[in-house]
Amino acid sequence: LINITGGRDLTLHEVSEASELIQQEAHEDANIIFGAVVDEGLQEEMRVTVIATGLQAEEAEIRRPAPVLAEEEMRDMDVPAFMRRGKVLDDFSGFCFRPRREPHRGERSDLPTFMKKQAD
Repeated sequence: LINITGGRDLTLHEVSEASELIQQEAHEDANIIFGAVVDEGLQEEMRVTVIATGLQAEEAEIRRPAPVLAEEEMRDMDVPAFMRRGKVLDDFSGFCFRPRREPHRGERSDLPTFMKKQAD
């Protein structure tokens, strides 16, 4: 499958020449289908896209499925990972915890902050 994209200056001769170059490299029994598209954004430029199948390549890597977690591993999923792994932080001095503030009287707590700011 060949797609040739060019600007308004793309000629049928150029399309034919590009497709012939690709046909020369393909197998003699290959079934080649090509088309041409005009892209107004391209001038004095051509883009050629080739989609080919049946290529002879090195043997593909065998992919194994991901291991399934055992039932006992699954039951602890509600515990945070750092606690399951035993890495507990002793020093929380680098963290900044802000207490949750109560809404002022008349303030709507169901509105997101950005909408409250738009109302001002």
